[in-house]
Amino acid sequence: MDELHEIVTSLIEKTLGMGFGELGPDTELNAAGLTSLRMVELMTELEERLSIEFPDEMIEPGTFRTARSLTAALRPLVP
Repeated sequence: MDELHEIVTSLIEKTLGMGFGELGPDTELNAAGLTSLRMVELMTELEERLSIEFPDEMIEPGTFRTARSLTAALRPLVP
């Protein structure tokens, strides 16, 4: 795992109230408890931690399907 994926995974786990290492890279986040309210919370945490801003076109369910899909979507935004 690279640093970006580790950051994304740890923030997802924090947002969902999971323990460290509980979330697999391909775990479906909806099934793990990611609601629209928690998605907004996660976006805010990611924007602050990574100093980025989510473009409107990225704010859709496919981006937040798994930790792997979210990391891949964020990679071009991270300096």
